[in-house]
Amino acid sequence: LCFLLPFVTFGQFLSNSYSFSDPIIVNSNPELGLNRPRVIVDEDGLPVVMWTSFDDKKIYISRYNGSEFNEPTSILPENFPFYGNQNYGPEIDNNGNTVAIALYNTIDTMSNVYIIFSTDGGENFSEPVKIVEEESLIEGAGVHVNSDGFPIVTYENLPSSGEASQLVGFGQFVDDNPGIIFENFIIANEFTEGVPCECCLGDITSNEQSIVFTYRNNINNVRNMFACTYNNITGSFNEGFSIDS
Repeated sequence: LCFLLPFVTFGQFLSNSYSFSDPIIVNSNPELGLNRPRVIVDEDGLPVVMWTSFDDKKIYISRYNGSEFNEPTSILPENFPFYGNQNYGPEIDNNGNTVAIALYNTIDTMSNVYIIFSTDGGENFSEPVKIVEEESLIEGAGVHVNSDGFPIVTYENLPSSGEASQLVGFGQFVDDNPGIIFENFIIANEFTEGVPCECCLGDITSNEQSIVFTYRNNINNVRNMFACTYNNITGSFNEGFSIDS
């Protein structure tokens, strides 16, 4: 597992040209797994890399100290299951030193979504906190940390009817255990024509003014990408608009 550091100058930026460092080894131990690497940058500009081991059901974190990546740390409790393959698995995002990871599993026929968080740039992580439990099949879970440092989690469920829904929940940190709570999850695609494709997790992003959710949609067996914006007044997502066809 290797990482490339980009180097760009102002003149290079204007000419849209970039140069990269030689590859830096993050992990060379195959026993720690090499699945689905993800990267964030902490408030000091240093990369933090997350990856998973599907076989051992572990999530690893390694932080760059300016010259090398430190020894990988396993951040899940022992024998804690999660779902992962080449398409789906734990996802990570951050704003500054607030880091959040979303993952999901199925235990005793119930589908669950969990969040793990760090407030020190990934040095230490919380225990997994269950934020969703339902009978419907869950296809994937994603996470975004907004400009206020609050995590937003999205997941896709597939009930027995076969019509998938994309759900979004807003989290906030609290002083009491478990340290974070989520409001009720809402259906992001509720007012958008068509049905979400059952195989594609949506994606959410934001700035100080807006929250936008995008997902792949199915209208009479024609697939399109849709985007919908969050309405702070109604507490729901507005009608979506097609961004391709």
